[in-house]
Formats: sequence, C-alpha cells, structure tokens
Amino acid sequence: MNEHKSSAEKYRPKKAEILLIGESPPSGKKYFYWPTKMNPNRDIKNYNSLPATIFYHFFQEIPSTPERYEQLLVKLQQEKHIFLMDIIDEPLKIRDKCFPNQINPDNLEKLKSRIPHLREKIRNRGITISDDKIIFLLPRQHYKKELKQHFPDSKYFRWKEYRLSCEKEGMQKTANS
Repeated sequence: MNEHKSSAEKYRPKKAEILLIGESPPSGKKYFYWPTKMNPNRDIKNYNSLPATIFYHFFQEIPSTPERYEQLLVKLQQEKHIFLMDIIDEPLKIRDKCFPNQINPDNLEKLKSRIPHLREKIRNRGITISDDKIIFLLPRQHYKKELKQHFPDSKYFRWKEYRLSCEKEGMQKTANS
C-alpha cells in the first residue's frame, strides 16, 4: 500500500455515508490526509486547495494548526462519515505549463483510462456505497463526460462551487425557516 493510501486509511470511517473523489494526490509534501498548517485568513473564494474546499464546505473553517487539521479529519471520519479517495493513487500532474494549453495530454489520458476501473477500486478498498452518495470534486472538467458514463447518478462539483455551496445551503435553510 502506498504512503498516500495508508495515511488515508487512518481516517476512513467504518461505513462511509459520503465518498468524495478527487483526481490524484498532489506531488510533494502535501496530501489531504497529512495534517498541516493552513492560512484561515485567506479569502475562501480564492483558496484553491482541496483541504480548504472540504473543510470549509463541511465546517466553515480552515484549520490554522496541524492539530486542528487532524481534529477536522477525525470529525469527517467519526461524525460525518465522509471519506476522500482519488481516481489515481499516485501523484499525476494534469496541469502542466510545458504544454501550450497547460494540460498534459498524456497524463489526462492516463487519468481517463483509470475511470472504467474506479468502481472496482472502490470495492477493493472495502467501501460499499451507492452512486448517489459519491461526489466527484473536479479541479477541471476535461474528463467529466467519462465520469458520467460510469457514474451517472453521482454528483459533480468544481472545487470553488463545492467550497461555497455551504453558504448557499445556509441561506436556503434560513429562507425556509
């Protein structure tokens, strides 16, 4: 089991009620399941990180210390029963400044080639969940068509849209009260 996958397993709920799916872990020293300090003073509308997206959506909070980050991971696991996994377990750089349109076509094709095997990957991780409880968090739309072919009943959100959707839900609840 690779380092990313083994770190994620520490925070996997016994039974996931929501499965969030991203592209792949980032390269380097950052990964969603590696607690780190974040900047809670950044404008949430422009905070383009997956942890900021998830923590703000569920808790309207950005952790300022690694300890608080870990507490939020535990809350996702134990209170919300939410788990995040990736289409590909190893880092894969899709956006690449070496290419004219900044998308690495080889890596994009590699990502797309894994989508038909994603359902099996979910089962192999021991996760049983209906498609309507799967949410794809997309930093880009280049493979949404392929995802919809294999997961037609799942939900699809751009990061910013998902990050800020908690504010819309709060306003709707207030309006309906």
